Amino acid sequence: SGSLLARHTTRIDAAITAAANELTAHLGLDRGSLRITAFPAAIATIVVPLLSLLDREFPGIRVEFAEDDPEQALRAVTDGRSDVALHYRYADHGGWAQPLTSGEGLRSRFLLSEEVLAVLPRSDAERFGAHATLHDLLSLGWIGGHATCTDRLVTLAEKHGHRADVRHDVSKTDSALALVSSGIGATFLSRLALETTPLPDDVVAIEIRPAVRRRVYATTLDD
Repeated sequence: SGSLLARHTTRIDAAITAAANELTAHLGLDRGSLRITAFPAAIATIVVPLLSLLDREFPGIRVEFAEDDPEQALRAVTDGRSDVALHYRYADHGGWAQPLTSGEGLRSRFLLSEEVLAVLPRSDAERFGAHATLHDLLSLGWIGGHATCTDRLVTLAEKHGHRADVRHDVSKTDSALALVSSGIGATFLSRLALETTPLPDDVVAIEIRPAVRRRVYATTLDD
């Protein structure tokens, strides 16, 4: 799984640069303050480096940050409680969900595309190899909850007429990994989440085929 994540690093670096460009070009940092709301997996990988960059380039600016899920992050922008939302959208019905546009009073800039990976006990990963299909993974119990991407896989399974066996619901990534490490099931995490989440020795992240992807955007009001 280390090589999978290493290939993702350059995309994250590009996303940080794109986010910084969007903020400087669209918002204008002469206002003296900037409010950012982002989904949890983006904090360590995008938000923290972005805040460091802004602090170096614009040392007088006051930056405020809040963590929230994608829908609430967007609502914070539309309600005027945040200047920019970092959020994601999954592909749907074989194509990408469209970014938000000026017709909705918002402007979105694409930052990066990332895959969702299956996180399994090593013994199960060795049976599947480097990747597994959704059908393969249905043979395992699933660990879901706010800290995971499992809900998306449940939706995909239902679209194909299958019912996933979701046995546990967790709010923290390390809780999901502890359950996987115990051997009782699999969970699903994004590459961004796995960038800063060490896996236990008996846990492996593998690719899903066909790939499950989501796109990350920076969205502001379309002034």
